[in-house]
Amino acid sequence: MQIPPEVLEDFTEYAKNARYANSIYQELKSHVGYFVAIAEGKILGYSLNKEELTEKFGAIKGVFIDLITPENLIWIL
Repeated sequence: MQIPPEVLEDFTEYAKNARYANSIYQELKSHVGYFVAIAEGKILGYSLNKEELTEKFGAIKGVFIDLITPENLIWIL
């Protein structure tokens, strides 16, 4: 099975935005508890509501939307 090129492009862009978010964590940590939307190396917005950011920015190719958590938080799933 081959991954369609547009899916691979979206995932590649998403991964770039996720890496960017990690690289600017010191800036983001002033918004702990908020969701952030990032695309093309830019912060698009913050919200307490993920759905709000998804509505506004979800159609942007590779947009990264995630919760800003405390630095030393460990998730146990």
